[in-house]
Amino acid sequence: MKVVLLCAGYATRMGALTANFPKALLPVADRPILDYLIDDLVSLARVSELIVVTNHRDHAHFEAWRAGRSSAADPPIRLIDDGTTSNENRLGAIGDLALAVAEVGVEEPLVVAAGDNLFRIDWDAWLADLEAAPSSMVLVARETDRTKLQRSGVAELDRRGRLLRLWEKPEDPPSELCCPPLYWLTVEALAQIDGCRAANPRADAPGHLIAWLAERVEVRTHEMRGERLDVGDTESYAAAAEWLRSR
Repeated sequence: MKVVLLCAGYATRMGALTANFPKALLPVADRPILDYLIDDLVSLARVSELIVVTNHRDHAHFEAWRAGRSSAADPPIRLIDDGTTSNENRLGAIGDLALAVAEVGVEEPLVVAAGDNLFRIDWDAWLADLEAAPSSMVLVARETDRTKLQRSGVAELDRRGRLLRLWEKPEDPPSELCCPPLYWLTVEALAQIDGCRAANPRADAPGHLIAWLAERVEVRTHEMRGERLDVGDTESYAAAAEWLRSR
C-alpha cells in the first residue's frame, strides 16, 4: 500500500518553533515527529511507497530529512512540493491530498495521515481490520474531555460501526468518538475529492473530506486500541517526549 503523509501546514500555533521549520520534523526524544509514524507503518511490511506533501517554504528541510533518514527497511520516499509559501496561500490538507492523488493516481487505495500525530496503538489489529473488507476506513478514539472533542472531528456511527456523519469541531459533540487523521481511502473515495473541493472551497481540515465521503460512500470505522498525541501547540509538543517515554 502507498501512504500519503500531509506535512504542508504552517503550524502557526507553534510560534517561533515553526516560523521557518516544519512541525512534522521537530525533534521529540532526538527524532523527528514524522519518523515515529513512518516506523510504525513500515513495520507492517505492507508499505510500497511513502509520499510526503510539503509546502515550498519547508521543502528543503524535508529533502535534508530524506537524505539523512538511514533505514534499510524504508520503501521509496517521494516528496511533493505544493508550491505554497505562507499560511495565507496554503492549499489546505484537502488541496494537498488532491495534489498527491493527481501525481500518484487513483489505481489503488491510499493510507492518508497527518504528519504531526504520535500513535501508540495496536497496528496489527488496524491492519487486520483494513484487510477484512474493501471499503474506506477511519480511526475512531474514545475521548471524554468535552473541550478536546470540541477541537476535533467527532464521529456519529450506526449500529454496525459505519460512519454516518463527521462533525468538525462541534460546539455540542454528538458522541465521545473523535476521528484522528489516519484514513484508508478506496479508489471510489479518492475519486470524490474534486467534488468535495468544488462544493466546499474553504474546507481545509481533512475531516471535512471524511464528512463529505460519509454521505456518499461506505466508510467503516476502527476503534483505536491505545492512545495518540496530536502535537498541535507548544504545550503538547513540550509533553511529547515524556508521553513517548511513559508508553
